[in-house]
Amino acid sequence: MDGSRTRLAALALAASLAALPCAAAADAPPAGDVYELSWSREVPILAVSAAGGAAARLFWDGIGGEPCPCDASGLNGLDRGTVGRRDDRAATASDILAGLALAAPFAIDYLDVRSGGSADGFDRDAVVMLEALALSGGIDQVVKAATHRPRPLVYGLPPGDPDLAKTDNYRSFYSSHTATTFAVGVAYARTHALRHPGSDANWAVYGGAVLVGAAVGTLRVISGKHFPTDVLVGAVAGTAIGLLVPALHAPKPLEDGSISSAPSGLAFRITIPLR
Repeated sequence: MDGSRTRLAALALAASLAALPCAAAADAPPAGDVYELSWSREVPILAVSAAGGAAARLFWDGIGGEPCPCDASGLNGLDRGTVGRRDDRAATASDILAGLALAAPFAIDYLDVRSGGSADGFDRDAVVMLEALALSGGIDQVVKAATHRPRPLVYGLPPGDPDLAKTDNYRSFYSSHTATTFAVGVAYARTHALRHPGSDANWAVYGGAVLVGAAVGTLRVISGKHFPTDVLVGAVAGTAIGLLVPALHAPKPLEDGSISSAPSGLAFRITIPLR
Protein backbone atom coordinates (compact mmCIF):
# COMPACT_ATOMS: atom_id res chain seq x y z
CA MET A 1 0.00 0.00 0.00
CA ASP A 2 1.08 3.59 -0.51
CA GLY A 3 1.35 4.19 3.23
CA SER A 4 4.25 1.75 3.22
CA ARG A 5 5.83 3.73 0.38
CA THR A 6 5.74 6.85 2.57
CA ARG A 7 7.48 4.99 5.38
CA LEU A 8 10.01 3.59 2.92
CA ALA A 9 10.81 7.06 1.61
CA ALA A 10 11.23 8.28 5.19
CA LEU A 11 13.54 5.35 5.90
CA ALA A 12 15.55 6.17 2.78
CA LEU A 13 15.86 9.75 3.98
CA ALA A 14 17.10 8.59 7.39
CA ALA A 15 19.53 6.12 5.81
CA SER A 16 20.91 8.83 3.54
CA LEU A 17 21.55 11.08 6.53
CA ALA A 18 23.23 8.23 8.39
CA ALA A 19 25.53 7.38 5.48
CA LEU A 20 26.47 10.94 4.54
CA PRO A 21 29.11 11.68 7.21
CA CYS A 22 31.29 8.84 5.93
CA ALA A 23 30.47 9.10 2.24
CA ALA A 24 30.96 12.87 2.08
CA ALA A 25 34.10 12.94 4.21
CA ALA A 26 36.28 13.77 1.21
CA ASP A 27 35.70 16.69 -1.11
CA ALA A 28 36.60 14.60 -4.15
CA PRO A 29 35.82 10.93 -4.75
CA PRO A 30 38.65 8.39 -4.54
CA ALA A 31 39.85 6.72 -7.71
CA GLY A 32 37.19 4.35 -9.02
CA ASP A 33 34.28 6.24 -7.50
CA VAL A 34 31.75 7.76 -9.86
CA TYR A 35 30.06 10.23 -7.52
CA GLU A 36 31.11 13.29 -5.59
CA LEU A 37 29.19 14.07 -2.39
CA SER A 38 29.17 17.28 -0.41
CA TRP A 39 26.99 18.70 2.32
CA SER A 40 26.16 21.75 0.18
CA ARG A 41 24.62 19.42 -2.39
CA GLU A 42 23.08 16.73 -0.19
CA VAL A 43 21.33 18.93 2.36
CA PRO A 44 19.08 20.71 -0.21
CA ILE A 45 18.11 17.40 -1.83
CA LEU A 46 17.27 15.78 1.49
CA ALA A 47 15.53 18.94 2.72
CA VAL A 48 13.23 18.98 -0.32
CA SER A 49 12.49 15.28 0.20
CA ALA A 50 11.67 15.76 3.89
CA ALA A 51 9.66 18.94 3.32
CA GLY A 52 7.58 17.25 0.64
CA GLY A 53 6.70 14.29 2.83
CA ALA A 54 6.00 16.49 5.86
CA ALA A 55 3.81 18.90 3.90
CA ALA A 56 1.80 16.06 2.41
CA ARG A 57 1.19 14.56 5.83
CA LEU A 58 0.28 17.93 7.35
CA PHE A 59 -2.40 18.56 4.72
CA TRP A 60 -3.21 14.91 4.02
CA ASP A 61 -6.98 15.28 4.45
CA GLY A 62 -7.43 18.92 3.53
CA ILE A 63 -6.44 19.15 -0.12
CA GLY A 64 -8.18 17.91 -3.20
CA GLY A 65 -11.62 16.93 -4.39
CA GLU A 66 -14.64 15.41 -2.74
CA PRO A 67 -14.84 11.71 -1.83
CA CYS A 68 -16.82 9.16 -3.81
CA PRO A 69 -19.36 7.82 -4.88
CA CYS A 70 -17.58 8.73 -8.08
CA ASP A 71 -18.71 9.41 -11.63
CA ALA A 72 -16.59 7.74 -14.32
CA SER A 73 -18.04 9.87 -17.12
CA GLY A 74 -15.33 12.50 -16.65
CA LEU A 75 -12.46 10.06 -17.11
CA ASN A 76 -10.52 9.69 -20.33
CA GLY A 77 -11.07 6.58 -22.42
CA LEU A 78 -7.84 4.91 -21.33
CA ASP A 79 -8.62 5.21 -17.63
CA ARG A 80 -12.33 4.50 -17.95
CA GLY A 81 -11.61 0.90 -18.94
CA THR A 82 -10.12 0.16 -15.48
CA VAL A 83 -12.99 1.57 -13.39
CA GLY A 84 -14.18 -0.77 -10.66
CA ARG A 85 -11.31 -3.21 -11.10
CA ARG A 86 -9.96 -4.91 -7.96
CA ASP A 87 -7.49 -7.75 -7.53
CA ASP A 88 -5.92 -8.12 -4.09
CA ARG A 89 -3.50 -10.79 -5.28
CA ALA A 90 -2.11 -8.45 -7.91
CA ALA A 91 -1.77 -5.75 -5.26
CA THR A 92 0.24 -8.12 -3.05
CA ALA A 93 2.37 -9.17 -6.01
CA SER A 94 3.09 -5.53 -6.83
CA ASP A 95 4.21 -4.91 -3.24
CA ILE A 96 6.57 -7.88 -3.34
CA LEU A 97 7.98 -7.09 -6.78
CA ALA A 98 8.46 -3.41 -5.92
CA GLY A 99 10.24 -4.34 -2.70
CA LEU A 100 12.60 -6.66 -4.56
CA ALA A 101 13.11 -4.06 -7.29
CA LEU A 102 14.14 -1.47 -4.71
CA ALA A 103 16.53 -3.79 -2.86
CA ALA A 104 18.15 -5.44 -5.90
CA PRO A 105 20.05 -2.38 -7.23
CA PHE A 106 21.85 -1.98 -3.90
CA ALA A 107 22.85 -5.65 -3.79
CA ILE A 108 23.92 -5.73 -7.44
CA ASP A 109 25.87 -2.50 -7.11
CA TYR A 110 27.69 -3.80 -4.02
CA LEU A 111 28.71 -6.96 -5.85
CA ASP A 112 29.79 -4.92 -8.87
CA VAL A 113 31.93 -2.56 -6.79
CA ARG A 114 33.27 -5.43 -4.67
CA SER A 115 34.37 -7.29 -7.80
CA GLY A 116 37.08 -4.68 -8.16
CA GLY A 117 38.67 -5.92 -4.95
CA SER A 118 37.21 -3.31 -2.59
CA ALA A 119 33.80 -2.03 -1.57
CA ASP A 120 35.02 1.59 -1.63
CA GLY A 121 32.53 3.68 -3.56
CA PHE A 122 29.45 1.65 -2.69
CA ASP A 123 28.55 4.03 0.14
CA ARG A 124 28.41 6.94 -2.31
CA ASP A 125 26.37 4.92 -4.78
CA ALA A 126 23.98 3.96 -1.98
CA VAL A 127 23.50 7.58 -0.91
CA VAL A 128 22.66 8.62 -4.47
CA MET A 129 20.12 5.81 -4.91
CA LEU A 130 18.61 6.46 -1.47
CA GLU A 131 18.28 10.14 -2.31
CA ALA A 132 16.52 9.24 -5.56
CA LEU A 133 14.11 7.10 -3.55
CA ALA A 134 13.51 9.76 -0.90
CA LEU A 135 13.06 12.58 -3.42
CA SER A 136 10.66 10.50 -5.50
CA GLY A 137 8.61 9.64 -2.42
CA GLY A 138 8.52 13.23 -1.14
CA ILE A 139 7.35 14.72 -4.43
CA ASP A 140 4.82 11.96 -5.04
CA GLN A 141 3.19 12.42 -1.64
CA VAL A 142 2.66 16.14 -2.27
CA VAL A 143 1.04 15.42 -5.64
CA LYS A 144 -1.19 12.74 -4.11
CA ALA A 145 -2.40 15.06 -1.37
CA ALA A 146 -2.98 17.89 -3.84
CA THR A 147 -4.89 15.90 -6.46
CA HIS A 148 -6.90 13.66 -4.11
CA ARG A 149 -7.74 11.33 -6.99
CA PRO A 150 -9.93 8.28 -6.21
CA ARG A 151 -8.51 4.87 -7.01
CA PRO A 152 -10.24 2.78 -9.69
CA LEU A 153 -11.42 0.24 -7.11
CA VAL A 154 -13.77 2.71 -5.40
CA TYR A 155 -15.74 3.57 -8.53
CA GLY A 156 -19.13 1.92 -8.53
CA LEU A 157 -19.18 1.23 -4.79
CA PRO A 158 -22.55 1.95 -3.16
CA PRO A 159 -22.93 4.83 -0.68
CA GLY A 160 -21.90 3.76 2.80
CA ASP A 161 -19.33 1.18 1.68
CA PRO A 162 -16.40 1.24 4.15
CA ASP A 163 -13.85 1.59 1.35
CA LEU A 164 -15.28 4.99 0.48
CA ALA A 165 -14.14 6.35 3.85
CA LYS A 166 -10.51 5.20 3.57
CA THR A 167 -8.18 8.13 3.01
CA ASP A 168 -5.67 5.99 1.14
CA ASN A 169 -8.28 5.28 -1.54
CA TYR A 170 -7.98 8.91 -2.66
CA ARG A 171 -4.25 8.77 -3.39
CA SER A 172 -4.29 7.35 -6.89
CA PHE A 173 -2.29 10.01 -8.73
CA TYR A 174 0.41 9.22 -9.31
CA SER A 175 1.70 5.69 -8.62
CA SER A 176 4.33 5.63 -5.85
CA HIS A 177 5.22 2.01 -6.56
CA THR A 178 5.95 2.80 -10.18
CA ALA A 179 7.77 6.07 -9.54
CA THR A 180 10.09 4.77 -6.84
CA THR A 181 10.87 1.59 -8.78
CA PHE A 182 11.84 3.62 -11.83
CA ALA A 183 13.74 6.20 -9.74
CA VAL A 184 15.97 3.65 -8.02
CA GLY A 185 16.28 1.37 -11.06
CA VAL A 186 17.26 4.18 -13.42
CA ALA A 187 19.59 5.70 -10.81
CA TYR A 188 21.38 2.36 -10.59
CA ALA A 189 21.47 2.01 -14.38
CA ARG A 190 23.06 5.45 -14.59
CA THR A 191 25.55 4.46 -11.88
CA HIS A 192 26.49 1.33 -13.82
CA ALA A 193 26.96 3.35 -16.99
CA LEU A 194 29.24 5.82 -15.20
CA ARG A 195 31.32 3.03 -13.68
CA HIS A 196 31.50 1.08 -16.97
CA PRO A 197 31.52 3.69 -19.74
CA GLY A 198 31.04 2.25 -23.19
CA SER A 199 29.98 -1.18 -21.93
CA ASP A 200 27.38 -2.98 -24.03
CA ALA A 201 25.84 -4.22 -20.77
CA ASN A 202 24.64 -0.70 -19.99
CA TRP A 203 21.72 -1.06 -22.39
CA ALA A 204 20.70 -4.29 -20.69
CA VAL A 205 20.77 -2.60 -17.28
CA TYR A 206 18.64 0.31 -18.49
CA GLY A 207 16.30 -2.15 -20.19
CA GLY A 208 16.01 -4.23 -17.02
CA ALA A 209 15.13 -1.16 -14.97
CA VAL A 210 12.40 -0.21 -17.45
CA LEU A 211 10.98 -3.73 -17.70
CA VAL A 212 10.78 -4.20 -13.92
CA GLY A 213 9.23 -0.77 -13.47
CA ALA A 214 6.70 -1.52 -16.20
CA ALA A 215 5.84 -4.85 -14.56
CA VAL A 216 5.21 -3.12 -11.24
CA GLY A 217 3.04 -0.51 -12.95
CA THR A 218 1.05 -3.16 -14.80
CA LEU A 219 0.32 -5.00 -11.56
CA ARG A 220 -0.84 -1.75 -9.97
CA VAL A 221 -3.34 -1.25 -12.80
CA ILE A 222 -4.53 -4.87 -12.65
CA SER A 223 -5.00 -4.57 -8.88
CA GLY A 224 -7.30 -1.57 -9.24
CA LYS A 225 -4.98 0.63 -7.21
CA HIS A 226 -4.09 2.92 -10.10
CA PHE A 227 -5.29 4.12 -13.48
CA PRO A 228 -3.00 3.70 -16.50
CA THR A 229 -2.27 7.44 -16.50
CA ASP A 230 -1.18 7.22 -12.84
CA VAL A 231 1.38 4.61 -13.82
CA LEU A 232 2.56 6.45 -16.94
CA VAL A 233 3.14 9.67 -15.02
CA GLY A 234 4.84 7.72 -12.24
CA ALA A 235 7.20 6.14 -14.77
CA VAL A 236 8.10 9.52 -16.28
CA ALA A 237 8.57 11.17 -12.86
CA GLY A 238 10.66 8.29 -11.54
CA THR A 239 12.84 8.19 -14.64
CA ALA A 240 13.45 11.94 -14.45
CA ILE A 241 14.50 11.71 -10.81
CA GLY A 242 16.59 8.61 -11.50
CA LEU A 243 18.57 10.58 -14.08
CA LEU A 244 18.65 13.91 -12.25
CA VAL A 245 20.01 12.80 -8.88
CA PRO A 246 23.05 10.96 -10.33
CA ALA A 247 23.70 13.91 -12.67
CA LEU A 248 23.85 16.24 -9.66
CA HIS A 249 26.57 14.06 -8.13
CA ALA A 250 28.84 13.43 -11.10
CA PRO A 251 32.33 14.89 -10.45
CA LYS A 252 31.91 16.98 -13.62
CA PRO A 253 28.12 17.18 -14.03
CA LEU A 254 28.26 19.80 -16.79
CA GLU A 255 31.17 18.43 -18.81
CA ASP A 256 28.80 17.54 -21.65
CA GLY A 257 26.99 20.87 -21.55
CA SER A 258 27.54 23.68 -24.00
CA ILE A 259 26.82 27.39 -24.17
CA SER A 260 26.17 29.03 -27.50
CA SER A 261 24.84 32.34 -28.73
CA ALA A 262 21.27 32.73 -29.89
CA PRO A 263 19.22 35.68 -31.22
CA SER A 264 17.48 36.10 -27.87
CA GLY A 265 20.62 35.64 -25.76
CA LEU A 266 22.41 32.52 -24.51
CA ALA A 267 21.28 28.96 -25.02
CA PHE A 268 22.41 26.27 -22.56
CA ARG A 269 22.24 22.56 -23.23
CA ILE A 270 23.06 19.62 -20.98
CA THR A 271 23.38 16.12 -22.41
CA ILE A 272 23.35 13.00 -20.21
CA PRO A 273 24.97 10.13 -22.15
CA LEU A 274 23.46 6.73 -21.41
CA ARG A 275 26.71 4.85 -22.01
